[in-house]
Amino acid sequence: MPSATSEKLNQLRQQLQECTNPKVAQVLKSAISKLEAQLSQGKTQTKTPKADHSKIAERKAALKKSQREANRIASRQQRTALKPPSLSTVEPEATSQNGTATSQSQNKSQELSTAQSEDSSSQNTPKLQTDPSLQNVNPAPANQPQAKATPQLQQTAKTSQTKSKQRNRPRQKQPLLPGNGTHRAWCQVPGIIRVQEGEESLNYVLELDGHQIPLSVKTRFTKLIGASLDQPLMVKCYPRIIDGQIKSAQFCGTDECTSEKSEDWILIGVWNADKQRVLVQRDWRCDQRRRILQHSPLVRKECLEQLEGRKLYRFECQREGITVTVVGAEAN
Repeated sequence: MPSATSEKLNQLRQQLQECTNPKVAQVLKSAISKLEAQLSQGKTQTKTPKADHSKIAERKAALKKSQREANRIASRQQRTALKPPSLSTVEPEATSQNGTATSQSQNKSQELSTAQSEDSSSQNTPKLQTDPSLQNVNPAPANQPQAKATPQLQQTAKTSQTKSKQRNRPRQKQPLLPGNGTHRAWCQVPGIIRVQEGEESLNYVLELDGHQIPLSVKTRFTKLIGASLDQPLMVKCYPRIIDGQIKSAQFCGTDECTSEKSEDWILIGVWNADKQRVLVQRDWRCDQRRRILQHSPLVRKECLEQLEGRKLYRFECQREGITVTVVGAEAN
């Protein structure tokens, strides 16, 4: 490629010398400048790999030299570590007579050997340190990930500690109220059950003296409630009393309306004097979650003075429309 471009460049230069038209001369000059730039780039690219190869060769040679020096140092240290031969086997009589002289010579030889080994090590250690091939090129990046990993490890350790603490903590359960197992909120009222068609399911309503109360029905009572629609009956249910009014009820049965069967209320629970509510707790044998329902009927002043907090009572209730009031209370 460089030979072809150089030939083209020569041709263009000859054409420029022979050209007389100034516009054509400008075009030829621009083409000549472009070709010269391409040739200069090619030369720089060819020079750079040669320089890289030379640097790599120098590094390899330095590594080989350092390895040879290290091997020589190791062989010298092994030679100096060897003990000199003892003179006791040559002349035992002389050693017995001149024991002190031989011991002194042995001590001197040991001192000489240790001094030589220290000199050799002191001479060779600076060479190993000053050798650029054996030094770490970039020691900083090796330490950077460790510094980054330490806060992450600390966070994981903290989260594991918090999880272990949460597991060790006992779950707070609702306390058992006095008289648990005898609590109840039930009523039998005269009314008519109606159906309101919703978008997804049928909605049942209990009519009480012109008021409509939402009535929830379990699947086991579907046949019974289907047979008792749109007719006056004594409806048995579990009411939900909030602020003195029946807000909703749960269906549990029906009975015929007769003169002998009248309206009936059973409300047994613990009185909460602070909030003036009746706490009705489900039997823990039936429901281990220990659900506590709060009913807030109206209470007459005469009855309110007799009630004490955290005590179990059987409340006597009266209804007018959907309003429920406590008329009396009997301690259990």
